Amino acid sequence: GRTKISAGEMIAPTTGIPAGLLQALGKMRKGTRALVAIPYNQAFGKDGLSDSRYGFTIIPAYQNVLYDLIVDDIVTP
Repeated sequence: GRTKISAGEMIAPTTGIPAGLLQALGKMRKGTRALVAIPYNQAFGKDGLSDSRYGFTIIPAYQNVLYDLIVDDIVTP
């Protein structure tokens, strides 16, 4: 399935969305698709991404990430 992200969520700094992902999405338009490689320092950094509630690692520290993005629609909040 596809994840839907609204523009309001993208702007909020507390969402944990990587800076590199925000930068890539900012350059995309409706109907575009991109394979985006984000270096660790623009993704989840030296800490990675962990689930503190259950104590497991989702994305390890210093991990580059790869996103396959498709912009189906752009909706203003």
